[in-house]
Amino acid sequence: MDLQENPTLDKAVRHHCDISSRISSLMFLYPAANMMMFDFIYKYALSSDKTKDKALAIVPAGKDTKSVSDDDKNKVRALVIVDELNFASAAWFLKNTCDQKIRDGLKAGTSQGWEDFIKKCVSTTATPDRKKIYDAAMAALP
Repeated sequence: MDLQENPTLDKAVRHHCDISSRISSLMFLYPAANMMMFDFIYKYALSSDKTKDKALAIVPAGKDTKSVSDDDKNKVRALVIVDELNFASAAWFLKNTCDQKIRDGLKAGTSQGWEDFIKKCVSTTATPDRKKIYDAAMAALP
């Protein structure tokens, strides 16, 4: 299905691109299929042998990640934004933050599976606006 045939999905993609361009200097992992808050970016950096020591040099183990400066957050982010790691972050996030039941629910493609993922893994709310975008995306996929 062409995005132009689906105004809801088209609007969501344009909205995402607009927001992403405004927040690219913040602590989100972008551009990728996955956008993570700094706590997850830091954990992801620690999970790779290629970035662990550098991440620890920037943010020592045990430091409260809420007190990390934006500059240091962006330094850690820069470690994992390379394509080799960047595009693997979504799979890492799913494997390391969601239990098997949630992964099975996503695989089944059910609304409940999506809602459990949003609430229990992403730690946010499954609002009607988000649900509308999810439904449009599911309708657009084969």
